[in-house]
Amino acid sequence: MQAFDTLKFDKSEYEGKSDLTLGLFDQGSMQHTLLIEGQESFKLVVADRGDAKVGDIFLRRGTYTLYCELPGHRAAGMEATLVIA
Repeated sequence: MQAFDTLKFDKSEYEGKSDLTLGLFDQGSMQHTLLIEGQESFKLVVADRGDAKVGDIFLRRGTYTLYCELPGHRAAGMEATLVIA
């Protein structure tokens, strides 16, 4: 997924399987994070334009919320749904 200065991910919903790799690519000029609500052990941080991070995680079937934890980012719309089939 990509983070833009518009404070949104490139999609509002993503789909995946239980064992997956998530990535965050910063195309803007702000720092961003990627967290999964309820999964405290997973966090990606990109700080500069062109910065990219990836991380592996195992999730059970269900629906999860992805978000940026930086002040004001989530409230501005930097949130998406992740559906694990």
